[in-house]
Amino acid sequence: MYKGRHCTESDYVLLVEKTDEIISLLFSDEDYSEELTNYIDFISDFDKDIASKIRLNLDKDDLSKNEMVDIIATHIHELKRNVVVDIQEHR
Repeated sequence: MYKGRHCTESDYVLLVEKTDEIISLLFSDEDYSEELTNYIDFISDFDKDIASKIRLNLDKDDLSKNEMVDIIATHIHELKRNVVVDIQEHR
């Protein structure tokens, strides 16, 4: 579900786009803290539990950018599967 309604294909595309954007930002030299917070809030619109898992895992000290990306990718993989299932169940 996304914002309390069943997911659509455009929601999936938005999820992929936002995830690609945050991963690119993590590997840039820019400050990513605000955007990362906004991204996790965005993920919360899909699934509060997955967003909480990401927050909890990213809250560790001295994570490398690669570790941060791995944490995001692992949990987003689960979320993407959930979104696809939601889309297929409600066509």
